[in-house]
Amino acid sequence: MNVMNVMNVYVFDLDDTLIIHESSKVKYHMIKHDVLLDNLLRHSHSNKKYIYTNGTLDHALVCIDNLNMKHHFKRLFTRTDLRFMKPYKESFEEVEYKIKVECVNKEINIIFFDDQLNNLETAKTLNWTTIWIHPNFMDQYDYVDFSFPNIYQALLYFAMENDSIKRKR
Repeated sequence: MNVMNVMNVYVFDLDDTLIIHESSKVKYHMIKHDVLLDNLLRHSHSNKKYIYTNGTLDHALVCIDNLNMKHHFKRLFTRTDLRFMKPYKESFEEVEYKIKVECVNKEINIIFFDDQLNNLETAKTLNWTTIWIHPNFMDQYDYVDFSFPNIYQALLYFAMENDSIKRKR
């Protein structure tokens, strides 16, 4: 696989990854536009971004609509339309297959952002790049490629990494 011709595809979990819960009682209808997250997504080096959640389609739509970020995501993968849920390998395989269908004739690198270690462990078995978003991000696991305390730092890291690579050419 020629690294220069590989398309990076970002796949985001929703709850506790894109949307951080401050308490156990989240009022999803109260979620507001997040300017920083919006800008980081807009300037990311992936023009293919997806949501992959164990929540329902209605839940995902409410969250993304309230964030005013639906335009960033090519598709939402939810329990409503998938035969299996995370962390089952069949769920990840189905998502990967559907993404590959949309990225015809392109090599892809799926970069998966999630807060749950069991989901990242499964993703790693399919050679996805795994990004752990969690307050305990300093803990180390073989199946976690990168870890960050929040989505902002993760997206900023990848934006800076890609900018520095471009300058070196």
